Amino acid sequence: MSHRDAHEGHVTSLLWIHGPDGGGGGKDSRLLVSGGQDGMCRVWDDRQPKPVAAVAAHVGVASNGTETGVGAVSEMAQVHGNGRVVTAGADGRATVLDPRSGYRVISMHLLGDFAYSLCVAPDADVAFVGDGSGNVHVLDVDGTENGGLPSVAYALGAHNGATRGLVATGDGFLVCAGDDGKVMTYTYR
Repeated sequence: MSHRDAHEGHVTSLLWIHGPDGGGGGKDSRLLVSGGQDGMCRVWDDRQPKPVAAVAAHVGVASNGTETGVGAVSEMAQVHGNGRVVTAGADGRATVLDPRSGYRVISMHLLGDFAYSLCVAPDADVAFVGDGSGNVHVLDVDGTENGGLPSVAYALGAHNGATRGLVATGDGFLVCAGDDGKVMTYTYR
């Protein structure tokens, strides 16, 4: 058994990610990403004592370098096609991290309210983020509509109250559950 001091405050989310072995052997290695109350995402390789990457995914920084606010990382998911990692946070943002560039933030999207739920389409580079206002934001993670840069394609007004649960199916259905006691089903293709 081993342990690490991963974050300041609570660890709020965990995600196994898959990607090419850093050693160039062509093997698929699994890394663990932890998200914290401190707004940070840290990527862990069990063979190393320190994180291989630390990303301020939900830490706002002003142009003078001072911190403007922190939101806990509420959810994380990896899209299957390009391997990018999407995070959702209490700061009302969704971020996209690219493992191919050291897990740096390649895009950040202001949603407008606390991000409660997140899922990815099983067979497409699309993510869905549910927020406290009842919206579901649809992110084009691959950036096919925006020259390779991830963007919010559109948002659905799914619920009266927070969207707490999201599930996407391989045959093109998105199911959302909310504080209003309703379960909504949409098609996303």
